[in-house]
Amino acid sequence: MKTKFRIIFSVFLFGFLTSFLILEISLFIYSYLCLGKAKVYEFDNQTGYNFKKMILSKKVISGERISFITDNFGLRVPSIKEQTRNSVFPDDNRTRVLVVGDSFAEGQTNVEYRFDYVMNNLSHDFYASAVGCGGFDTLQQIKVSEPLLNNLRKDDYFILLTCGNDFGDILRKSIFGRSKPYLELKNGSLKITEANNNLLYRMRDISYTIGYALQFWDALHMKFVFDEEETRRSHDIYITYISHVFNELSSRGIRPKIVFHSLNKTSLTDELFSKVRSENIDFFNLDNFLGNKQKYLLDDNFHWNVEGNKLVAQKILSFLEND
Repeated sequence: MKTKFRIIFSVFLFGFLTSFLILEISLFIYSYLCLGKAKVYEFDNQTGYNFKKMILSKKVISGERISFITDNFGLRVPSIKEQTRNSVFPDDNRTRVLVVGDSFAEGQTNVEYRFDYVMNNLSHDFYASAVGCGGFDTLQQIKVSEPLLNNLRKDDYFILLTCGNDFGDILRKSIFGRSKPYLELKNGSLKITEANNNLLYRMRDISYTIGYALQFWDALHMKFVFDEEETRRSHDIYITYISHVFNELSSRGIRPKIVFHSLNKTSLTDELFSKVRSENIDFFNLDNFLGNKQKYLLDDNFHWNVEGNKLVAQKILSFLEND
């Protein structure tokens, strides 16, 4: 009986290990050959992202192949060096405009069609430079801008391009914990809490199979819809943090502004705008002009196409010219 059990167990174990090895090799081939991507280990101290066995990919920007790594959610995050190297302002009398955001600031079209390039072609009074990447939340957007703030002079502009999903990013957790520092508001006091990756996060490093399985599980459990109480909390965290950042910028003679876009129009949106006004923060809402009109959006996602970027450039310039 024991011999029979050992044989059955051995056959099962052999089959399991063989299947696991085949799957592991298949995912290795899929990652390296089919996707042209590879494992990377990197820690970026500036934005606080903790990279463990992530995916390295390439994106072509103006004819150059730029390296990107993915964050905990599989979203591309460029190195700070790549983000900031094209953000040098010319030494002239034009008013400088630093725009910081997520994938909309990064641009999903060819970079020469991005709204900041269009602004520079349309205006002789302003020179704009946009910095951002898909997956950056508000905290990371501000962090990545810090090395560039020394390039701004008195009466130059700092624009925070805030997408509706940025508020979800403030609250959103994954099965892996929080892979980057995040904002918390407790008893009216704002704090930045360090990343607290859990055991599942570390388990992703064991193998491709386990890593992909856990990321798939994470995607299934990711929360994208928040109730009113959660939404208000994200608004309060955002406003408290931005008020602090903008007060500091104003003390240096820099003029900070918010440009909202891609918000879900609800009573909570009007409530958000009222709270922003109460903090004497200047802003405007691009949705008043863009809406969800398909002619301004890419066919395969909701990012701005060439025409959308042109309209955004015109509206931001009009906003600044009337300031």
